Amino acid sequence: MSSLNDLTFRIGHLTGLSNSDLQGDDDDASPTTGPKARPGTLSWITDAFGPRIVKYIRAVSTNFAYGRPVALDSDAQNIITTSYTVLTGTTTGFTLSSGGQANVTNGDHQGAICFVTDDAGAAGAVPEGEAGIVTFNSATVFTLEPTYPLTAALAVNDTVDIVSNYQTEDTFDGDEAWTVSGICLPTDGITAGNYGWVQVEGVCMARHIASAITEGDPVVTDYRAIGPFGSDGQELHLGIAVATGASTDEAQPFVPVNLKLFTCSSSTSP
Repeated sequence: MSSLNDLTFRIGHLTGLSNSDLQGDDDDASPTTGPKARPGTLSWITDAFGPRIVKYIRAVSTNFAYGRPVALDSDAQNIITTSYTVLTGTTTGFTLSSGGQANVTNGDHQGAICFVTDDAGAAGAVPEGEAGIVTFNSATVFTLEPTYPLTAALAVNDTVDIVSNYQTEDTFDGDEAWTVSGICLPTDGITAGNYGWVQVEGVCMARHIASAITEGDPVVTDYRAIGPFGSDGQELHLGIAVATGASTDEAQPFVPVNLKLFTCSSSTSP
Protein backbone atom coordinates (compact mmCIF):
# COMPACT_ATOMS: atom_id res chain seq x y z
CA MET A 1 0.00 0.00 0.00
CA SER A 2 1.27 3.50 -0.81
CA SER A 3 0.09 7.08 -0.46
CA LEU A 4 -0.34 7.23 -4.24
CA ASN A 5 -3.18 4.69 -4.28
CA ASP A 6 -5.31 5.34 -1.18
CA LEU A 7 -7.18 8.50 -0.17
CA THR A 8 -8.02 7.22 3.34
CA PHE A 9 -5.80 5.69 6.01
CA ARG A 10 -6.50 4.03 9.39
CA ILE A 11 -10.21 4.77 9.65
CA GLY A 12 -11.61 5.94 13.00
CA HIS A 13 -15.23 6.17 14.20
CA LEU A 14 -17.51 8.59 16.01
CA THR A 15 -17.82 8.00 19.76
CA GLY A 16 -19.84 9.14 22.77
CA LEU A 17 -18.37 11.11 25.69
CA SER A 18 -18.90 11.80 29.38
CA ASN A 19 -18.39 15.15 31.11
CA SER A 20 -15.19 13.83 32.71
CA ASP A 21 -13.89 12.93 29.23
CA LEU A 22 -14.43 16.51 28.09
CA GLN A 23 -12.35 17.76 31.05
CA GLY A 24 -9.29 15.86 29.84
CA ASP A 25 -5.80 17.38 29.65
CA ASP A 26 -4.10 14.25 28.34
CA ASP A 27 -0.32 13.85 28.34
CA ASP A 28 1.08 12.06 25.28
CA ALA A 29 4.17 10.92 27.20
CA SER A 30 2.31 9.12 29.99
CA PRO A 31 0.95 5.56 29.61
CA THR A 32 -1.73 6.27 32.23
CA THR A 33 -2.78 9.79 31.20
CA GLY A 34 -2.10 9.55 27.47
CA PRO A 35 -4.61 10.37 24.71
CA LYS A 36 -8.10 9.12 25.57
CA ALA A 37 -9.32 9.26 21.97
CA ARG A 38 -7.87 9.21 18.51
CA PRO A 39 -6.56 12.75 17.83
CA GLY A 40 -8.85 14.57 15.43
CA THR A 41 -11.91 12.58 16.56
CA LEU A 42 -15.27 14.37 16.30
CA SER A 43 -18.11 13.59 18.69
CA TRP A 44 -21.77 14.63 18.77
CA ILE A 45 -23.06 15.37 22.29
CA THR A 46 -25.96 17.18 23.90
CA ASP A 47 -26.31 18.81 27.32
CA ALA A 48 -28.22 21.66 28.97
CA PHE A 49 -26.75 24.08 26.42
CA GLY A 50 -28.16 22.00 23.55
CA PRO A 51 -26.55 19.87 20.83
CA ARG A 52 -22.81 20.28 20.23
CA ILE A 53 -20.01 18.93 18.06
CA VAL A 54 -16.61 18.62 19.75
CA LYS A 55 -13.14 17.71 18.48
CA TYR A 56 -10.09 16.12 20.15
CA ILE A 57 -7.02 18.26 19.41
CA ARG A 58 -3.42 18.72 20.53
CA ALA A 59 -2.01 22.00 21.89
CA VAL A 60 1.43 22.39 20.34
CA SER A 61 2.63 25.89 21.24
CA THR A 62 1.11 27.33 24.43
CA ASN A 63 -1.27 26.41 27.22
CA PHE A 64 -4.94 26.92 26.32
CA ALA A 65 -7.32 28.41 28.89
CA TYR A 66 -10.94 27.28 28.85
CA GLY A 67 -13.30 29.33 26.73
CA ARG A 68 -10.54 30.54 24.41
CA PRO A 69 -10.58 29.90 20.65
CA VAL A 70 -7.68 27.94 19.13
CA ALA A 71 -6.50 27.61 15.52
CA LEU A 72 -4.65 25.08 13.41
CA ASP A 73 -0.86 25.33 13.66
CA SER A 74 0.94 27.05 10.75
CA ASP A 75 3.85 29.34 9.88
CA ALA A 76 1.59 32.25 8.86
CA GLN A 77 -1.94 33.51 9.35
CA ASN A 78 -4.86 32.09 7.37
CA ILE A 79 -3.04 28.99 6.23
CA ILE A 80 -2.61 25.62 7.95
CA THR A 81 0.78 24.64 6.54
CA THR A 82 4.45 24.97 7.44
CA SER A 83 6.91 24.67 4.54
CA TYR A 84 10.34 23.04 4.62
CA THR A 85 13.23 22.29 2.24
CA VAL A 86 14.73 18.80 2.36
CA LEU A 87 18.46 18.07 2.80
CA THR A 88 18.25 14.27 2.53
CA GLY A 89 15.34 11.86 2.52
CA THR A 90 13.79 8.45 1.99
CA THR A 91 10.26 7.26 1.21
CA THR A 92 9.46 7.42 4.94
CA GLY A 93 11.21 10.51 6.20
CA PHE A 94 13.57 13.41 5.64
CA THR A 95 16.23 15.56 7.28
CA LEU A 96 16.45 19.34 7.21
CA SER A 97 19.60 21.43 6.96
CA SER A 98 21.98 21.52 9.94
CA GLY A 99 20.30 23.26 12.88
CA GLY A 100 16.86 22.82 11.38
CA GLN A 101 14.69 25.56 9.92
CA ALA A 102 12.29 28.13 11.29
CA ASN A 103 9.17 26.96 13.13
CA VAL A 104 10.42 23.44 13.93
CA THR A 105 9.73 22.27 17.47
CA ASN A 106 10.12 18.69 18.67
CA GLY A 107 6.87 16.78 18.24
CA ASP A 108 4.75 19.73 17.09
CA HIS A 109 3.95 18.14 13.72
CA GLN A 110 3.17 14.67 15.05
CA GLY A 111 0.18 13.29 13.12
CA ALA A 112 0.19 16.04 10.49
CA ILE A 113 0.06 15.52 6.72
CA CYS A 114 3.35 15.76 4.81
CA PHE A 115 2.54 16.94 1.27
CA VAL A 116 5.35 17.04 -1.30
CA THR A 117 5.00 20.29 -3.25
CA ASP A 118 8.07 20.01 -5.48
CA ASP A 119 10.57 17.40 -6.65
CA ALA A 120 13.71 19.41 -7.36
CA GLY A 121 15.25 16.72 -9.56
CA ALA A 122 12.71 16.78 -12.39
CA ALA A 123 9.55 18.61 -13.34
CA GLY A 124 6.52 16.79 -11.98
CA ALA A 125 8.49 13.70 -10.97
CA VAL A 126 7.40 11.55 -8.02
CA PRO A 127 7.06 11.98 -5.11
CA GLU A 128 5.77 15.46 -6.07
CA GLY A 129 2.03 15.58 -5.38
CA GLU A 130 2.11 12.70 -2.88
CA ALA A 131 1.44 12.75 0.85
CA GLY A 132 2.54 10.88 3.95
CA ILE A 133 1.72 11.10 7.67
CA VAL A 134 4.25 12.44 10.19
CA THR A 135 4.78 10.04 13.10
CA PHE A 136 7.36 12.25 14.85
CA ASN A 137 9.62 15.23 14.23
CA SER A 138 12.66 16.70 15.95
CA ALA A 139 14.22 20.06 15.04
CA THR A 140 15.93 18.43 12.04
CA VAL A 141 14.40 15.00 11.37
CA PHE A 142 10.87 14.05 10.27
CA THR A 143 9.71 10.43 10.37
CA LEU A 144 6.76 9.38 8.20
CA GLU A 145 4.38 6.45 8.70
CA PRO A 146 6.29 3.42 7.35
CA THR A 147 3.15 1.60 6.17
CA TYR A 148 2.06 4.62 4.11
CA PRO A 149 5.28 5.44 2.20
CA LEU A 150 5.92 7.78 -0.70
CA THR A 151 6.58 6.03 -4.01
CA ALA A 152 10.04 7.62 -4.37
CA ALA A 153 12.59 8.93 -1.89
CA LEU A 154 12.73 12.60 -1.01
CA ALA A 155 16.02 14.25 -2.01
CA VAL A 156 18.02 17.45 -1.60
CA ASN A 157 16.06 20.67 -2.29
CA ASP A 158 12.69 18.91 -2.53
CA THR A 159 10.04 20.96 -0.73
CA VAL A 160 7.24 19.77 1.54
CA ASP A 161 4.27 21.35 3.25
CA ILE A 162 3.34 20.02 6.69
CA VAL A 163 -0.45 20.38 6.85
CA SER A 164 -2.09 20.57 10.29
CA ASN A 165 -5.22 18.55 10.96
CA TYR A 166 -5.50 18.59 14.78
CA GLN A 167 -2.29 20.39 15.84
CA THR A 168 -3.36 23.75 17.30
CA GLU A 169 -2.02 27.12 18.49
CA ASP A 170 -3.39 30.46 19.74
CA THR A 171 -5.76 32.49 17.58
CA PHE A 172 -5.08 36.03 16.38
CA ASP A 173 -7.16 38.90 15.07
CA GLY A 174 -7.96 38.16 11.43
CA ASP A 175 -7.98 34.35 11.52
CA GLU A 176 -10.32 32.98 8.89
CA ALA A 177 -12.88 30.55 10.27
CA TRP A 178 -11.66 27.57 8.23
CA THR A 179 -8.37 27.69 10.17
CA VAL A 180 -10.03 27.80 13.62
CA SER A 181 -10.30 24.49 15.50
CA GLY A 182 -12.83 25.54 18.15
CA ILE A 183 -13.29 26.78 21.73
CA CYS A 184 -11.25 25.11 24.52
CA LEU A 185 -13.61 23.14 26.81
CA PRO A 186 -11.68 21.75 29.85
CA THR A 187 -12.14 23.96 32.92
CA ASP A 188 -8.44 23.69 33.76
CA GLY A 189 -7.45 24.20 30.13
CA ILE A 190 -5.13 22.15 27.92
CA THR A 191 -1.38 22.13 28.61
CA ALA A 192 1.05 22.70 25.73
CA GLY A 193 1.90 19.30 24.25
CA ASN A 194 -1.25 17.67 25.63
CA TYR A 195 -4.57 16.62 24.12
CA GLY A 196 -8.07 17.79 24.94
CA TRP A 197 -11.49 18.72 23.58
CA VAL A 198 -12.62 21.88 21.82
CA GLN A 199 -16.13 22.77 20.69
CA VAL A 200 -16.76 23.16 16.98
CA GLU A 201 -20.54 23.60 16.69
CA GLY A 202 -23.45 24.64 18.93
CA VAL A 203 -23.88 27.04 21.83
CA CYS A 204 -20.77 27.58 23.95
CA MET A 205 -19.53 30.15 26.45
CA ALA A 206 -16.56 31.94 24.87
CA ARG A 207 -14.02 34.43 26.20
CA HIS A 208 -14.17 37.85 24.58
CA ILE A 209 -12.21 41.07 24.29
CA ALA A 210 -13.45 44.30 25.95
CA SER A 211 -15.56 45.41 22.98
CA ALA A 212 -19.34 45.40 22.62
CA ILE A 213 -20.82 42.23 21.18
CA THR A 214 -24.46 42.41 20.11
CA GLU A 215 -26.99 39.60 20.18
CA GLY A 216 -27.60 38.22 16.71
CA ASP A 217 -24.33 39.52 15.26
CA PRO A 218 -21.45 37.34 14.05
CA VAL A 219 -18.25 37.02 16.09
CA VAL A 220 -14.64 36.58 14.93
CA THR A 221 -11.29 35.71 16.52
CA ASP A 222 -8.97 38.11 18.26
CA TYR A 223 -5.78 37.26 20.17
CA ARG A 224 -6.79 34.26 22.33
CA ALA A 225 -10.40 35.51 22.45
CA ILE A 226 -13.42 36.32 20.32
CA GLY A 227 -14.52 39.78 19.29
CA PRO A 228 -17.24 41.61 17.31
CA PHE A 229 -17.18 41.17 13.55
CA GLY A 230 -17.25 44.91 12.72
CA SER A 231 -16.46 45.23 9.01
CA ASP A 232 -14.83 41.78 8.69
CA GLY A 233 -15.77 39.50 5.81
CA GLN A 234 -17.92 36.39 6.18
CA GLU A 235 -14.82 34.17 5.96
CA LEU A 236 -13.84 35.30 9.49
CA HIS A 237 -17.21 34.56 11.12
CA LEU A 238 -17.03 31.81 13.77
CA GLY A 239 -20.68 31.88 14.75
CA ILE A 240 -23.42 34.11 16.13
CA ALA A 241 -23.63 35.81 19.55
CA VAL A 242 -26.85 34.63 21.20
CA ALA A 243 -26.75 37.38 23.85
CA THR A 244 -25.37 40.90 24.16
CA GLY A 245 -22.16 41.11 26.16
CA ALA A 246 -18.55 42.25 26.36
CA SER A 247 -18.98 45.12 28.79
CA THR A 248 -15.75 46.08 30.57
CA ASP A 249 -17.04 45.48 34.13
CA GLU A 250 -17.76 41.75 33.83
CA ALA A 251 -16.25 39.50 36.49
CA GLN A 252 -16.18 36.69 33.91
CA PRO A 253 -15.35 37.82 30.32
CA PHE A 254 -17.67 35.35 28.58
CA VAL A 255 -20.58 35.53 26.16
CA PRO A 256 -22.69 32.66 24.75
CA VAL A 257 -22.01 32.01 21.07
CA ASN A 258 -23.66 29.61 18.64
CA LEU A 259 -20.55 28.26 16.92
CA LYS A 260 -20.66 27.46 13.19
CA LEU A 261 -17.17 26.02 12.62
CA PHE A 262 -18.22 22.59 11.38
CA THR A 263 -19.57 24.16 8.22
CA CYS A 264 -17.95 27.60 8.33
CA SER A 265 -18.26 30.13 5.52
CA SER A 266 -15.65 30.00 2.79
CA SER A 267 -13.41 32.92 1.82
CA THR A 268 -15.46 33.57 -1.32
CA SER A 269 -19.18 34.09 -1.73
CA PRO A 270 -21.17 31.18 -3.20
